[in-house]
Amino acid sequence: MLYIYTAHALERMQLRNVTEAMVIKTIESPEETGKGYRNRDLAFRTFPEGRLKVVLAREGTKVIIITIIWERKEI
Repeated sequence: MLYIYTAHALERMQLRNVTEAMVIKTIESPEETGKGYRNRDLAFRTFPEGRLKVVLAREGTKVIIITIIWERKEI
């Protein structure tokens, strides 16, 4: 699989201290998956820092990573 990061995703990764390894682990071994806006794929995985959500689009063998979000913890 070829992983392609949008400029937005790279910016968010740097801002939120998320590594490429964390993103790939979330995509390849998600704890949960779903569909988001514009039918984009969502992958979720929990790390010590919190629950990571990766928004992506699949095009053949390409995975386009659109954004990365740390989900808020429920109070």
